[in-house]
Amino acid sequence: MVQFKIQNFKDSPLTLSLIDHIQGEWEPIDMGHPYTRKDHKTLVFEIPLGAKEKKILNLKYKVKNIFIEKFRQFNRVSN
Repeated sequence: MVQFKIQNFKDSPLTLSLIDHIQGEWEPIDMGHPYTRKDHKTLVFEIPLGAKEKKILNLKYKVKNIFIEKFRQFNRVSN
């Protein structure tokens, strides 16, 4: 799980664009907020914040390291 703590320090509302990069193959479990997928590893969250408002955004996703598992399977070191 990844957690972002965000805060608007201004006296007026705004929309924060939060960009997150997730490496490798993954699948969302609970992303905590709607997002746009820019490409296979880039997510863009548009988060409205009121004046002086604080929010916590929790991203929960499963990383699938298919390459790593296949590499380990076929490249074992023998003793």
